[in-house]
Amino acid sequence: MAGVRVSARGYAEALERLAALQSNRTTTQLFGGGGGGGGAGRMAELNAQALPEMRAWLRRAGYGPADLAGMRHLHVAGTKGKGSVCASATAMLVAHRDGAGVVGTYTSPHLVSPRERIALDGRPIGRQAFADALGPSTSAS
Repeated sequence: MAGVRVSARGYAEALERLAALQSNRTTTQLFGGGGGGGGAGRMAELNAQALPEMRAWLRRAGYGPADLAGMRHLHVAGTKGKGSVCASATAMLVAHRDGAGVVGTYTSPHLVSPRERIALDGRPIGRQAFADALGPSTSAS
């Protein structure tokens, strides 16, 4: 089998980088959902920061708001059933894409493996792609 094999250390470092990120629970608590509070004023302030923050992330990725218009995407939100809806939508898009390219799916949180958060054509990305997506290893090889 051709290709570069990811080291166990590189994959483990990627998992550590992911674990070091702020959790969804911590973010939810900022909005008053778990005792981290601050009331309606604090919630409005955090919501007001959301769009500029998203624009900054787009710029870091090399995109602007206008680039989103050309992207075909489906955003699934809510409190229950997002994973099932995403799995069903992915399966339908893969089955009926007529050569229109790869179907990418991002979900969070993961159920079994962090790699399942990013799927291409319904299959979780490999260890190497996962390690690459979380940035280069800081250790010498």
